[in-house]
Amino acid sequence: MIIEKDGRKTLILFDTLERLKGYATREIGYVSMPGHAILESMPDGFHWAMNHTTDHYKEFSPEEITHLKKQVEVARPKPTTVKEGTQIMIGAPAKIPEGLIDALRETLKRNVEVMTARLGQVYIAAEGEVPHLALVVRTVGITDTVKQAMIKDLSIACSGKLGEGNHIDILVDEPGQISDGIISEGEPFHTKR
Repeated sequence: MIIEKDGRKTLILFDTLERLKGYATREIGYVSMPGHAILESMPDGFHWAMNHTTDHYKEFSPEEITHLKKQVEVARPKPTTVKEGTQIMIGAPAKIPEGLIDALRETLKRNVEVMTARLGQVYIAAEGEVPHLALVVRTVGITDTVKQAMIKDLSIACSGKLGEGNHIDILVDEPGQISDGIISEGEPFHTKR
């Protein structure tokens, strides 16, 4: 919903369905989507009002929204390649950053096609490489478009949780030695119920 507030176009957003229902005085339609999708779909120049008329109200200026867009761009997945013949070591994670599993579970709950998700650790024996996490997700019946959107959601869920200079490989339905190695290492942290 877009309202005119103080002469500005303002998009009204809610972070929970309960807060939306508390705001609405009658039955209204709504769309539920990840924050990055809202950032990518809204034109510049809008203000946002999060949780309008609640105790959890926050207004975002166009400058703040531009800053958020830049943060999402930094978190966007980037493809990598490894030279043939490079030694790769795979195992269980030595340490899982605090809050990472919860953020991933929350994101995976929105994706009913996900059957399992596992975390592993990968070390590529090459100069300048350090061990890093890898997420292996197995799904049923998704298109490439849905797969790419899921990877983006998961990438953004990881952002801010990994620590400075760290990254995570996200492998959704990717066959290969890394995925197979992580799957053989142990139990999934997320399983479809």
